[in-house]
Amino acid sequence: SNPNYVEGPSFYSRMILILGLALGVVNYVPIIAWALLIPAESCDIAGVASWVDLIYFLAYIYLILLFFFIRNEFVRIEQEIQWRLKGEYNQSHPWKEESDCHALV
Repeated sequence: SNPNYVEGPSFYSRMILILGLALGVVNYVPIIAWALLIPAESCDIAGVASWVDLIYFLAYIYLILLFFFIRNEFVRIEQEIQWRLKGEYNQSHPWKEESDCHALV
């Protein structure tokens, strides 16, 4: 078995997912609620962007973090499958050297 195997997502992946989902809540707040929360008289942030731009920026960060979580999970599951295949190959071909298995990984 894989010595680095962790059941389920790693702590790092879980933190990425939790942070991403926390930022993703911004997407699900209705526009009417944002209209009530955002002050009408101050529509810009430091003269560069509006509050709506900040909301969109948080939504982009959410999507990027979600992508990294999915990528980390893909790599973790791929490695798990490779370790399982290598173990099954070694069990079904005990006369082969372990170095012969490098073609599977």
